[in-house]
Amino acid sequence: MKHLVLAGTLLLAVALVNCGGGSGGDPGGTTPHPLDGTWRGTLSAGVQISFRIDAAGTVSDFQSGGGGGGALLGGTASAGPDVYVLTLQNTTGDLVDCPFLVDPAGRHGTFVLLGVAPTFISLFAAMERGATNAPTYFAPDIWGSWTGFGYAYDQPSLDFVPISPATATAADGTPDDLFTVGLPGSIFDGAFDGGVLSLGIWGGTVNISLAEVIVIMSFDKSYVAVMSRPATVTGTEDYSFFALNRN
Repeated sequence: MKHLVLAGTLLLAVALVNCGGGSGGDPGGTTPHPLDGTWRGTLSAGVQISFRIDAAGTVSDFQSGGGGGGALLGGTASAGPDVYVLTLQNTTGDLVDCPFLVDPAGRHGTFVLLGVAPTFISLFAAMERGATNAPTYFAPDIWGSWTGFGYAYDQPSLDFVPISPATATAADGTPDDLFTVGLPGSIFDGAFDGGVLSLGIWGGTVNISLAEVIVIMSFDKSYVAVMSRPATVTGTEDYSFFALNRN
């Protein structure tokens, strides 16, 4: 692939250990946690991951790359809606706040691991509740229209905030498939010029700005997690993430 570098389990472990600390999550009240279930998907590092959220909001059973959970030991899930936070403990004893962008049906989510200095490497995954085995992906699977919301850094509040609506279309093109993304007040387009199709990952470049876009598809092919970042990353705030359902 032209842009995306798959570093496998090693990159996963490094990013998890180096993520920033957190303040904890709300494990919920007497009603079952809305994300109760087992979640499975593909991480941008090129490995499959899974975790369990129980009725009390406890996160456990992290698995990655067909083995153990790497550097995450479990924790708690806050109450949403839309943007949840999984507050997890890593192997150094630190708490890591991981945003989890969940679609309206509560069936899919974009799991985010924000990086810190000096590399600012951020990872993300397309997760599906109750998913079993990954399918065989084909290039036309990405074609169609998609709608959802995003999660981007807001300078006035000095924090990441939801942005809505977010729309996208992908279509056949020569030599590369094409995409268009619409956000409040802006529209940009580009082409998919890379990826790892066997993992359901598409990589693209935005026209003019040359920003990078990475798309990961859920196992049922009805949802995509998206990350965008400029050609030169200077900090975590340069990243934007999206949770999009197929229309």
